[in-house]
Amino acid sequence: MTADGKIDRRIDFVGTLAQLQATFPSPQFPPGTWAWCTDFGFVTWNGATWSMQNSSTVAANIGNTQGTGTLINAELCNITATAAAAILLPASVPGMFATLHNISAFTVLVFPSAGGTGTEKINALAANAGYSMATNTSTMVTCAVAGQWYTVPRTAS
Repeated sequence: MTADGKIDRRIDFVGTLAQLQATFPSPQFPPGTWAWCTDFGFVTWNGATWSMQNSSTVAANIGNTQGTGTLINAELCNITATAAAAILLPASVPGMFATLHNISAFTVLVFPSAGGTGTEKINALAANAGYSMATNTSTMVTCAVAGQWYTVPRTAS
């Protein structure tokens, strides 16, 4: 950590978001303090939770399975695909959200993390099932309770 995290609002940290949350579950840093995590890139302390930052373009992996999905790494993601493909949400943590734009000409399956609670869900889908995101559509996913993501707007699924 640089100094005490209060001078330059940066924490020198090497590890995953889950490890950061375990190390600093409720740090006494000012909102806006940031760290780099190996699984999500920049994350920022908002005064209540660590949240992903930035925007990125994510190339969805061909395979259409949870195991082959590309992990999203930002709160705002443009998703590209060269065929039917999959992306993977991070392990759900209350307060997390991401806005997803499928800018490809292919349907993309959005899967919850298999590494979170082990039985994570999107809307009313079965645990670990993929949410189908049609071509050229957008959605936001939010988490209020660990293990459950909801799309905005919420759709019957």
